[in-house]
Amino acid sequence: MDDAAAYRLYDLDRGGAVSLATVAQTSTTLRLTPARALPPGRYAFVATHEGMFGGRDFDYLTVVAAGGAVTSISSKPNGATPAVADALLPLAAMLLALAFSLRLFASWFKRRAAQKLFWGLGFALFAVAAGAEVAAYRAGWTPGLFRLYYLAGGVLTVASLGAGSAWLLLPRRARDALLGALAVAAVSAVVAVLLAPVHVADLAGAASGRPPSNHALGGHAFVWAIVLNSFGTVFLVGGSAWSIVRRQRVRTNVWIGLGALVTALATGMSRAGSYSFVYAGELVGIGLMFCGFTLPSPRAAQRPAPPAVAAPATGN
Repeated sequence: MDDAAAYRLYDLDRGGAVSLATVAQTSTTLRLTPARALPPGRYAFVATHEGMFGGRDFDYLTVVAAGGAVTSISSKPNGATPAVADALLPLAAMLLALAFSLRLFASWFKRRAAQKLFWGLGFALFAVAAGAEVAAYRAGWTPGLFRLYYLAGGVLTVASLGAGSAWLLLPRRARDALLGALAVAAVSAVVAVLLAPVHVADLAGAASGRPPSNHALGGHAFVWAIVLNSFGTVFLVGGSAWSIVRRQRVRTNVWIGLGALVTALATGMSRAGSYSFVYAGELVGIGLMFCGFTLPSPRAAQRPAPPAVAAPATGN
């Protein structure tokens, strides 16, 4: 409370921070005022506090022109906290994806099937991205947290899942080329995201812990997101469709294809700013894909062997 630097005011319409000046300060209060007159528009007031329950508080306000309509403020001492309820679905998605990744890793350890290693890594990255959203509901988005979310969920998850499907379709030499290209692209994407500037005003403008828009990350890191997501989608969805056409593991690939489409639709809705069914869609999507990745394909019914017929005895 006694540190004026812990408070920030951001202009969400025009971008940038508004300087705050200290008007009065006592042992229990601190009064701040904008250093300049605020034009009409949307603003975010961010307060940072430390200690055992430290974090960041976000308050959003709109400055209206003189004589304009204002919002009446009421007190609801018994009101619920929507952020807690909103965080339950991404928390469930994180736990579900983590459980799936551990099971796939265990299966890979027993059979050394490389595709399960890629799929397990993809679900683990999805769990990391969902965990970043859960953390954002608690303390707000920070540049480091958003970079982690963008890198794990927006860049590497689909690429890892698609690499697992590609591993099943490609011959040995093509697999080696795939592994080398994917490693180079992943390292390049990590470097690009870590070096990209993050627009703090966009992070502060994200409502109630929801992921900020892609524009919050500057530079050209988005190019790697487009490239790796396109690669992963082609092999994840296209590979499943190709196997279905060829009548190979039809049930398995139907699960995977449907799950990938549902997840992609849910992610697209979040990027468009609609969160009505995002987390439920992601839960359904990863559930369908996991069924396809882990459930065994039905085997053709084997005909029973004909009964043995004893050879007729021959006498001398």
